[in-house]
Amino acid sequence: MTSNRLVADWARQAGIPVFDWPAGSKPDPGPAVFDYLFSIANLRVIPPEILARASRGAINFHDSLLPAYAGLNATSWAIMAGETNHGITWHEMTAEIDGGRILRQHSFPLTPDDTAFTVNVKCYESAAESFDAVIKDLRFVPSPFTEQKGLRRYFGRGHRPEAAATIDLGNPGDQIATLARALDFGTQQNPLGRAKLFLGDVGNSTMEEISRDTILGTGIRDFGWSNCEGTVSANGSCTGSNPPIRVYTHSSGEGSSVTGGFVYRGPIYGLQGIYIYSDYTSGRINFLRRPVPPATAWTNTLWRDTDQFLVSFGIDEAGGLYTVDIAGGRIWRFQSSQVGVLFANGFDP
Repeated sequence: MTSNRLVADWARQAGIPVFDWPAGSKPDPGPAVFDYLFSIANLRVIPPEILARASRGAINFHDSLLPAYAGLNATSWAIMAGETNHGITWHEMTAEIDGGRILRQHSFPLTPDDTAFTVNVKCYESAAESFDAVIKDLRFVPSPFTEQKGLRRYFGRGHRPEAAATIDLGNPGDQIATLARALDFGTQQNPLGRAKLFLGDVGNSTMEEISRDTILGTGIRDFGWSNCEGTVSANGSCTGSNPPIRVYTHSSGEGSSVTGGFVYRGPIYGLQGIYIYSDYTSGRINFLRRPVPPATAWTNTLWRDTDQFLVSFGIDEAGGLYTVDIAGGRIWRFQSSQVGVLFANGFDP
């Protein structure tokens, strides 16, 4: 059963019956009778009534050493957690996702240079190398299944890296590199997101901009500097450049010298994941929120119109956010007395 055309074509050429499994539907194997059902590189949940039709059992391939990293994107979460060892599991399929008894496991070391792509390759190689042993295991009566032991960690489709995988420049370099490696899927589809930076560009004469860059795949991209100012051609063509996610003109009253900030990761719940920045000439502090699908445009909100000359932002070890007023010679700390309330008491020097 597959919805992958290449897999289906290969099976038909090999004389293997193919049953379609269209997206958004239940698989239909027709009247087929089978002893075993194998689920390999399959990310969809097989209905219980289909599992029950396997007279001798249903076996799943999973890309981690269960019970650790059950669910999706196991290789990425393992890299992000700093694991030095990984592996695969062949296990019995039950109503609990990746929760059945273990038939066979194989492990291998992780290197400091491994990415999600290379670890995925290692998992598939290990699966291919161990499949003959799995078939031999199933010939025993009873088969040598063992219960899962240890701490179960499950990652579902909605799990994502903190702050949408935005790089925290306050972290050590090896942690930033680990995040990048964990989200490097090579030429394959990326289901989690790419490690990214927000960049504030002080404009030339008419406008300011905020750009967002991912650090994988294409590397640092062309933002049009200095051919473009915002989205307008200045000294050349903007064709092919990466457009900014936020632009404001000097004539708008919002300011004329953007001060780049940080994606907030501190203790104020209502601000987490928001990019906070300001403008040096106007003293305005802004919140920039990522779009919620199906919307595609970023949302900018003016938080406060201050009389400060804010030249920089910084963070502490707990993720608290600070900004520097060069004219007053003060450092201001963003704070709140109530969880979930944005700046209940403003921000304190």
